[in-house]
Amino acid sequence: FDAVRLVVVATIATLADAVMRIRCADVPSLLCLNYSGEAEGPGDAFHFELGSFAVESEDLQLASPELHCARTRVLDYFAAQRPHHRPSRVLFGFERSMEFGVAEEALLRQLCLHMAFPTATHGQTHAGGSSLLPAYLSGESRLLLENFPELGFFRDMVFLFKMLMVPTSEALPEICPWMPLDA
Repeated sequence: FDAVRLVVVATIATLADAVMRIRCADVPSLLCLNYSGEAEGPGDAFHFELGSFAVESEDLQLASPELHCARTRVLDYFAAQRPHHRPSRVLFGFERSMEFGVAEEALLRQLCLHMAFPTATHGQTHAGGSSLLPAYLSGESRLLLENFPELGFFRDMVFLFKMLMVPTSEALPEICPWMPLDA
C-alpha cells in the first residue's frame, strides 16, 4: 500500500512540475513563467529534486506494471531535466530543512517584483528588515497565495511527496495536539 501511495504521489508531483512549465496560450501565469525561467528579465528555471526517491523506490513491491512504468517515467523526467538546472534554484528542499531557502526567496522576490508586491514589512529594508517572503509562502500573509493559488497547491504536492519518503517516524515532528494555524 505504501509503495502505491509513494509512486502515485511522485507521479502527481511530477505532473505538477510539468504543468508549471507549460506556457498558457491566452494569459500566461506569472508564476509559471518565473518557475520555468521564461519570464522577462534575468533568471533561470526553478525545480525541485526527487531526493532519495530512486533509491527508496527501487525495491518497492509494486503489484502492477503500470506502477513500474509510472516510477520509470518520473525518474526519466527528472533525469532529462537535470542538465538544465542549477543547485541555487532548487525549491522545497523539505528533506534537508523546513527553512525558507535561497531558491524560494528568489522565486518569490521575482514574483513580487513583477506584481509590485512589498517584500518587507512597512518601514523595513531588505538588509535589516523583516522579510514578508516566508509569510507569503506559508500563507500567513495571504497576498501572494490569493493571487497565485497554484503556488500553494504545488508546494503542498511536493511536501506530501517528500513526507512520504521519510524513512522512520523519528524524522517527523513529535506527536502532540496541533492547532489549525500550525498547519
